[in-house]
Amino acid sequence: MSRAILTSTSAPLYEISGLVRAHGGKKVLDVAALEVRQGEICGVVGPNGAGKTTLLSLLAFLDRPTAGEIRFAGKPAPSDARGLVALRRQAVLIHQHPVFFSGTVKKNLEFGLKLRKVPEARRAALVEESLDLVGMRPFLHARAQSLSGGETMRAAIARAVALSPRVILCDEPTAGVDDQARAAVARLLSNVNREKGITILFTSHDAFWARNLARRRVRLYEGRLVPPAWENLFHGTVETGPDPGDGVLVLPSGLRLPAPGLSPGPARVAVDPAFVELEKGEPARNAPGVLSGTVIQVGMENGGVRILVDAVISLSAVLPMDRYRKSGILAGDRVQVRIPPAAIQEN
Repeated sequence: MSRAILTSTSAPLYEISGLVRAHGGKKVLDVAALEVRQGEICGVVGPNGAGKTTLLSLLAFLDRPTAGEIRFAGKPAPSDARGLVALRRQAVLIHQHPVFFSGTVKKNLEFGLKLRKVPEARRAALVEESLDLVGMRPFLHARAQSLSGGETMRAAIARAVALSPRVILCDEPTAGVDDQARAAVARLLSNVNREKGITILFTSHDAFWARNLARRRVRLYEGRLVPPAWENLFHGTVETGPDPGDGVLVLPSGLRLPAPGLSPGPARVAVDPAFVELEKGEPARNAPGVLSGTVIQVGMENGGVRILVDAVISLSAVLPMDRYRKSGILAGDRVQVRIPPAAIQEN
């Protein structure tokens, strides 16, 4: 069981316990316990299919759990339609690909305010104020359908802010945008949190980007929360030879990782990024745990350097600063990846 709680004097906004969502009898989400505190920025990181979107839909009160409880601002989420509508006004979900109606940006931002019967003068002020906050005021009368991907996300953030919610839930807010737009989205969400005091909860498959935005992150894998240090999680089948120490984990991709001491059959392991070794160039031999890959991202972290490598599987490594400088590794380089047996932990 993993319980992720921010140490803070602020009160919990969400308190989750025993939360389960199943489809067709199969659990797609099973979160034992999680708290999100008022005014914080929290990131939910995990690969595609981890259950991130399902979690946000439940927290936006657009879906109902199969089992478990969600408490919002100290009270259990109601089951009646009227009560859920009231909560939906406090928790606004921004989808991965926001949808705008035909018409101007102004009309799109006013729509939700009209449904809430906000007076016209107040609507105009809220729309302009929220567009100012995200730097989109010049687009007030632009056609919403003409916006670029980055502009669309910024306008979607403005639309959410205009509704004055307690929390904004963002599902993969940087999907499909370039690096410049990704950085802009991080700044905007941080500004919204700071200027408006709105709690921000977002999902991302990109742990690097999430670190730049959120002081606290939780990791979701196959519908469950896992310890944050376990960022390299893989499942496959353990095969052993005459000597149990010769075991290997065969991944669905066909890659083989060392798995000494693990029992034959299906298994899930975590690879400690601090143990992963990197070296420029292609591997000289083909062996379990020796891979070839391309560096995708390089970023500073706690006095060291975190490197993300595409080696058919996505793999994260953390190098001490002195070792990184000696390596000369840069984004785009081809590298040899070595995963020693000591890096493998059964999950």
